[in-house]
Amino acid sequence: MKATPPLLFISPLLLHCIALVDAQECIDNANYLVNDTPNKDCVWVSHPKRIAKQCAKLEIQTNCALTCGLCCFDNDVEACAELSEPLITCNDSVFSILCPETCGLCCGNDDNRYKFQVGEKSKKCRWMKNEKRKKKWCKGKTKRRCKESCGKPGCFTPLPTMPPLEGQLTFPPIIDNAVNGVLDITLSHRYANFNCDVFRMTNARLLNGNLPGPTIKVNAGDKMRILYKNEMSNQGVSQGEENTFRYMDHTNLHFHGGHVPGDLPSDDIRMEIPPGSSYQYETDFPITHMPGTHWVHPHVHGSAALHVSNGAALALIVKDPPGYLPWSVSSAEEMILVFQDFDLSRTMEIAEEMGDRKFSYGPGSKGNDPQVRLVNGQYQPFISVQPNKWMRWRVIYAGHNTQALNLRIRSGRCEMILLAKDGLYIRDFPRTITMAPIPVGGRADLMVRCSSAGTYTVTTFDDKTTPTLTIKVSGASLTATQLFPWKPKYPPYLHSLRSTSPDSGCTCNSIFGRCGGRFCINNVPHDDNESIHSIELGKVIERRSNPGRHSYHQHVYPFQFIGYSDSNQPDVAQEVKDYFKVGDWHDVIQIPGLDGNIRMRYHPREHLGLVMVHCHRLTHEDQGMMSWEYVYEGKEGRCDCDARLG
Repeated sequence: MKATPPLLFISPLLLHCIALVDAQECIDNANYLVNDTPNKDCVWVSHPKRIAKQCAKLEIQTNCALTCGLCCFDNDVEACAELSEPLITCNDSVFSILCPETCGLCCGNDDNRYKFQVGEKSKKCRWMKNEKRKKKWCKGKTKRRCKESCGKPGCFTPLPTMPPLEGQLTFPPIIDNAVNGVLDITLSHRYANFNCDVFRMTNARLLNGNLPGPTIKVNAGDKMRILYKNEMSNQGVSQGEENTFRYMDHTNLHFHGGHVPGDLPSDDIRMEIPPGSSYQYETDFPITHMPGTHWVHPHVHGSAALHVSNGAALALIVKDPPGYLPWSVSSAEEMILVFQDFDLSRTMEIAEEMGDRKFSYGPGSKGNDPQVRLVNGQYQPFISVQPNKWMRWRVIYAGHNTQALNLRIRSGRCEMILLAKDGLYIRDFPRTITMAPIPVGGRADLMVRCSSAGTYTVTTFDDKTTPTLTIKVSGASLTATQLFPWKPKYPPYLHSLRSTSPDSGCTCNSIFGRCGGRFCINNVPHDDNESIHSIELGKVIERRSNPGRHSYHQHVYPFQFIGYSDSNQPDVAQEVKDYFKVGDWHDVIQIPGLDGNIRMRYHPREHLGLVMVHCHRLTHEDQGMMSWEYVYEGKEGRCDCDARLG
């Protein structure tokens, strides 16, 4: 059979455009916007709930022909004529696009490329708008190419979506069905068996029994209601002392990165939901909440490390409102990438220390490696993309250990541009980086593009050769487009504090360390009944901490990186400094090689109550390296660095 050009093995409905044979073939218009409305392009048209209605419109049929299934002619007549087994071959998305007529995918649609001569002028099929013209001109070739105009009913026929190839990256199901600003979800924490190529887990504790759990999407201003069920069982094991590994079958939820209240019925992680019980969470996302990439995980003090190291996590996206992003970003192919690291021998030690009789692990179907990284629950998957196609990677490092992700693309033919960190857009986009040293629990939105065909390795940690992820670049090259500088409008809680001095008495230390065999903050292990600092609402706060070996994570309020206690940092690599720039906002930060402390500021303006602070190396948090700050509403005009509020 005649060779056909290489194409992407992904659904045509997800493409902005695709070049078949040559640039004049039936494609979507990449510059088209429905009613000139931002974000309403052919990808927007392709949504299952709107495609049939939208594709009934002539303008959209013309500009989104491929999406609307209107490419009803064979693009390579010779090759299509040689299809020996059309029913089998046409299941291949390449041939379904090249040979839609031979494959029987054509309905009674006009060929928008076809013109016929009427005297000295060329006419398209739509010119035959009355019966007199149809009767005269609907003959022979014109009748075949102008099916709809000649009287055969037209129809919209989406091209078939191929299942992913073996090893191709897949994505968890999406929950995005808020009604009148309320998203109602039922979520469970249960035992589940998990198998991959290099290990298996028995009775892993997973959200909805999946690794990772479903992706949740909300809008700023939405109320998120989660009926959260603990479907685990009581093993009858006595619980140990506070700040030890315990509560293996209790659970709760933390909305990591959400600028939401830290008290019930929202995000109070001091609550423990016992086996067989449930809790109705209600969390209000402020209308001022910046859109961004976050995640959700169990956070019971004593079992957070066990649950997250089992893989209990899911993505939480606060959506970008229409017209918020520049076209160069909104038109990119978006991918949610949940990276998780597994050290199952360490997880087993934690389970055994608790007295857990449920969890176990063993070799996988193709090998035995209990210390690996997975992406969306897959071992070494690949992504397919065209040359020069921008991708927006929403990277979530749903981690529990100490090491930064250190994500790299091992090729100069691919570029990586930082867009956001911890769900917060940066002020100096586009910022080129060569490595993303995302701390455990952190996130990074990355714009990624590879300029030429090839296979490119994405590595994590300090592994220089073994891929965590692979990018396969093939097909017709797109026109290279530039990313222009862009800065969003920041809500009040993210107004820059670099030139704003902290209020009197509001500069306090939050130093990680050890005390009496425990992990501590300011030489004090965690106590549910005692805060480490207290803050009057509206004050500008400065914190000084030492996130070198530890990752500093703060709930409720993100913080701005103000600077180092000692500006001379010879042991901090330049790649790390490029990522953690003074003035950036975070909710988790770790700077390997740090000498001394860093300074951070935030401005609590909306949410009263608990603000949890802890090391996101969750074995340290479970054993005491966690505390909480208390935000109160008063007129005392003060902060207390060493307050203990019972």
